[in-house]
Amino acid sequence: MDRSTGPSLGGRLAVLDLLRFGAAFAVLCVHYLTTHRGLWGKRGTEVFPEVAGAAQLGNLGVQLFFVISGFVILMSVQGRGVGDFAVSRVARLFPAYWLSVAAFAVVYLATSLASTSPRIGARDYLTNLTMMQAGVGAGNADVVYWTLWVELRFYVLVCLLAAVGATVRNTLGFMAGWLVVSVYAQAAGNELLKVVFVPKHAPFFIAGMAFFLIHRYGSALIPWGFVGVAWVLGMHQTVTFATDLQYDRVPHADFAVMAVITAIFVLMGLVALGVFDRVRWRGLVVLGALTYPLYLFHQLVAVLLVPALRPHLGRWGVFAVTAGAAVLLSYLVYRFAERPGQRFLRARLRESLDRLRRESAPATSVNPPPEQVPVIPEQARVPVP
Repeated sequence: MDRSTGPSLGGRLAVLDLLRFGAAFAVLCVHYLTTHRGLWGKRGTEVFPEVAGAAQLGNLGVQLFFVISGFVILMSVQGRGVGDFAVSRVARLFPAYWLSVAAFAVVYLATSLASTSPRIGARDYLTNLTMMQAGVGAGNADVVYWTLWVELRFYVLVCLLAAVGATVRNTLGFMAGWLVVSVYAQAAGNELLKVVFVPKHAPFFIAGMAFFLIHRYGSALIPWGFVGVAWVLGMHQTVTFATDLQYDRVPHADFAVMAVITAIFVLMGLVALGVFDRVRWRGLVVLGALTYPLYLFHQLVAVLLVPALRPHLGRWGVFAVTAGAAVLLSYLVYRFAERPGQRFLRARLRESLDRLRRESAPATSVNPPPEQVPVIPEQARVPVP
């Protein structure tokens, strides 16, 4: 990959790209190895019984995503106002997302490949284009979209932080307030607060923000305290709400979930301490660039390929070819759709934002000319006594 087609390494932490790709591939394994009765003819846990239990824990890749998001989003909001932050997020998320919604609509509405269809109508597909379908009761075009609704609400909360400035003091206050309100919302059963403050997932975003503060400003008791509280609450939320979060499809002990959550926190703690700062391999950045398209499109690839390959390949051959095709499609989406779409959308949004700023700026006042003080002739001056 030459410089013109690949992402720039810049000052980013390449290890985060590796972790993001690993999280996306873990989610892929969940869907390919443990679900999709319609694709395999029976549930994946029956097709791959020897790995089903471990693969199901790949659902926790979502929690790793949320921790990384807390880290990266706090890093990206540094020195940015609400408008600039919003532009960056919209341009980052929506081009590939819109393409995935359109692709699923074509496959499920215009073809007979409906074995894994969410069975939603054209109106719901249109609603999916907003990424807010869950908020208005519309179905998701793909099962992974629920996490984007969680992310979107996190971004709205971060806009509040951007409005006052993401200083260390403001950030710590924001994290503390969010943590307290999230616990209260869960304890009180307040549905409105649950929607706004996403208490089931808040500990992971807050942990990521704390890890960023540690990486940026060095170890200190307060951010590590947030990490500890988030770790405990995160394990509790993940185990307690296993049914809601679909971690109970394959029986496993709670300690397995807790061990994975702990491993996520340990890994991110090492990132925060700078252990991986010297990891600079450009290939990791490429993997990071493929993460979002892989997350969005891997199910579509399975819908198209698994039924076609099953008569010709063994189960592991089908998995390998389908997973490889998903990675390849992710690169094609990134290279030929996502990057150009991001550039176009970012430019248009910035133009619009700049225009709004110019129109809302107060008119430049023109100072009136200084009052002309009449010159008193020398002979008319009255001597001061």
